[in-house]
Amino acid sequence: MASKYIVGVDIGGTKIASAISDENGKIIAENVTPTESKKGGNMVSDKIILCIKHLLSDTGIKIKKLKNIVLGIPGQIDHKTGIILNAPNILGWQNFDIISPLKKEFKDVPILLENDANCAAMGEVYFGAGKDFNNAIFITVSTGIGGGIIFNNKLYKGNDGIAGELGHMALNISTDEKNKCSCGRMGCFEAYASGTSMAKRAQQQIKDMKVLKDNYGNITLDLASGNISKITSVILSQAATLGDGFA
Repeated sequence: MASKYIVGVDIGGTKIASAISDENGKIIAENVTPTESKKGGNMVSDKIILCIKHLLSDTGIKIKKLKNIVLGIPGQIDHKTGIILNAPNILGWQNFDIISPLKKEFKDVPILLENDANCAAMGEVYFGAGKDFNNAIFITVSTGIGGGIIFNNKLYKGNDGIAGELGHMALNISTDEKNKCSCGRMGCFEAYASGTSMAKRAQQQIKDMKVLKDNYGNITLDLASGNISKITSVILSQAATLGDGFA
C-alpha cells in the first residue's frame, strides 16, 4: 500500500468529479455527483466534503494518509488567501471561503486550490496528448469555457492569475439580454459557445422554426425525444455526427 494518497476534486457547473490516487497518479477510486450549483455555494461545499468522505470510505484510506486535497475551481482564485474571488457558474461563489469548511473536516491535510482549466492543462501535459511538448494551450468547453497555458513546461498564470481565461473575453459588446453571460457581462465567448449556451440557443432556434426539414433540426429533436427543453450540448454533438446540419 502506498505511503500517501492525493484527492483531486474537479468542480464544474454541472457535476463534481472526484478521485483518490497514489503519489504516482494511479487512480484508486473515483466518483461523480451532480453539482446542483443553483442551491448555493455552501451546499456545493458540503457535497465536496461528502464526495471526499465517500472516497475514503470506499477505499478504507484514513485521513492521516492524505498528502493533499486538490480542488479544481471553475473561476478566479486568490492563491494567497485561498478565497474564490468569482466562480460565475456556482451560485454564491464570490469572495467565498471554501478552505475553512474543508479544514474542519480534514484538519491537518493541506488544501490546494487551482483553476479547473489549469488543472486540466497540467494533466494533459503530464499524462495525455501534451506530454511530448514544452508548450501547450488547453481549452475546456462544458458548462462554461476555460483555458490553461503551459509555457516552457510550467503553468503560466499571468500577473492576475487568470491567463487563459478566454471564456470571459468579450466577442460582442451587446445590450441584448440573450447575450448575457453568467458572469453578468454581455457578449462573452462563454455566452455564445459554452455547452450550456449552445443548448439554450438551439432550444430557442428550434422553437422559432415553423417546420423542421430533413437533416436540419429533426434529428436533434428526435434525440431529445421530441422535448425541446431536453436538448443539450451532448445531443447537439450526437446530432451533428448523424448529419443534422442544424447541429
